Amino acid sequence: MFQVNFLSGFCTIVLMVLVIQQSEIVAQQSSLDAQAADVDTVVVHGVVTQRKKYSIIVQSGQQQYEVKLPSTVPIARELIRPKFDFLNSQVQITLPCTGVGGDQSKNEVVDLALPNPTYLVASFKTPENRKAFQSGRTKTIGSFTLFKKPQTIDDDRKLAGVLESSSDGYSLVIGSSRLSVELGTKVNLLSGFTILDLEEGVEVTLKADRVDDQWIAQRIQFQKRGTVVAAEDKPRMLSLGDMVSFSYQRALHDQFGEQYQVIHPPANCGGSENWKLVNRWLGPYSTRRWDVILFNVGMLDSNLGKEAYQSNLRKWLEAIQPAGVKVVWLTTTPVQGATGGQGTDELVGKVPGRMKLQNQWAAEVLSDYPAVVTCDLWQIVADGRETDFQEWWQKSRPQFNFRQSKKLAAAIAETLESSTNNNQ
Repeated sequence: MFQVNFLSGFCTIVLMVLVIQQSEIVAQQSSLDAQAADVDTVVVHGVVTQRKKYSIIVQSGQQQYEVKLPSTVPIARELIRPKFDFLNSQVQITLPCTGVGGDQSKNEVVDLALPNPTYLVASFKTPENRKAFQSGRTKTIGSFTLFKKPQTIDDDRKLAGVLESSSDGYSLVIGSSRLSVELGTKVNLLSGFTILDLEEGVEVTLKADRVDDQWIAQRIQFQKRGTVVAAEDKPRMLSLGDMVSFSYQRALHDQFGEQYQVIHPPANCGGSENWKLVNRWLGPYSTRRWDVILFNVGMLDSNLGKEAYQSNLRKWLEAIQPAGVKVVWLTTTPVQGATGGQGTDELVGKVPGRMKLQNQWAAEVLSDYPAVVTCDLWQIVADGRETDFQEWWQKSRPQFNFRQSKKLAAAIAETLESSTNNNQ
């Protein structure tokens, strides 16, 4: 009798342990969904991994969202440095870092149809900026979206009107008034797209509301990655950086092309404050991590304080580290005339000592991430002031030519080889 009760009790305990363990596994698997369930509205930056009839599945870092698209949801394509041809109702965009072999002169060019007439909604940072524009004190519209239908707005930071073009330039017609305008060439939006444009691999940023346990899209903007197709049988190297990184992509392809498929997203990754967009550029990596990730943010951060820069950099690292087998931090290269001295925390702007100081701030953060390898491009360029980079130092643009870029690529290769040898 005791034996039977003992066995019964033992089996009960085992069953309880198994139930607890299974509950823990289920809890771990659903933890990401639980995080999302705590909010009613999300802004998601990621990559489309599947398109269904009425919804898309978006991978954002380690989270996955299925988002339903109502027929009325505005879907807009990002216009990267657009060239407008209103005479032929077209706009041309160039996708950076899509040229074969990293050649920026051979980047992919895309022609898109413009609506006729073209309705424009301009966005300003503050109501005061909008008033300054309407008064004629400023003419440039830095942020705008183009539509094929008139738009009703209820935001005092926005203006809506009809965009017209003539030999004298552009005009924005708002009611009975006509304003002479200049269109900014940064990333703007062209609306009028559908779910059919959101195929697998498209980068998206979307806002969605939770309704009856479903995510319902409120607005979507997207960008296609060009025609580069990931090679399944070749290790992959991801390069993330600002406009300076554009200049050494060809050298990276030359240096690593036989060993890796080298990819840079079709975007200027900008400054450290763009950490929210990192998951767009990393793509879905849950089934296949990047073999190497090279990254830098800094050149566009010269007006940030130490605390803000370090906080942003940590967010980049938290996103990037799980996605890469090996992660390499590239120090921010100098700005011509800006290498002298150790600097102080008061340095602001592209002034002597700022980039060196910023790299010191980065080093403090990276000390908490020992698995991340550092390649000191700043030192390479500084040491070559009278030799390999003498011509570069005599100019004002921070980008490098191909000959100079090959020196940077060789330094990255040396760093990778050294770190691999140290880990063996």
